[in-house]
Amino acid sequence: MDAALPAKELETLNEVMDQFSSDTATLGDLRTRVAGMRHYASIRLLVPGDWTIEQGHDLVASLTDTIVKRLPHVQVDVHITPHNRSGDLDWVTT
Repeated sequence: MDAALPAKELETLNEVMDQFSSDTATLGDLRTRVAGMRHYASIRLLVPGDWTIEQGHDLVASLTDTIVKRLPHVQVDVHITPHNRSGDLDWVTT
């Protein structure tokens, strides 16, 4: 049966997410699991609707690079949602 990542890894992920969150980009809805020897993290990224694909990609690349440097065994998936998609914001607690 799958379980969440260990507390220390969750703490590291939250530290990195805090580092990358800003007034324009919000990170949240962290979901993690351990399946056998594999560790997974899924993160939602809320960005302005007028951002280019390149801006979103660059932020995701920096975020995932930072996570992988600190937690090389964790496979990271980041889902980008634009601000103007109000139905997708249930996870945001501001």
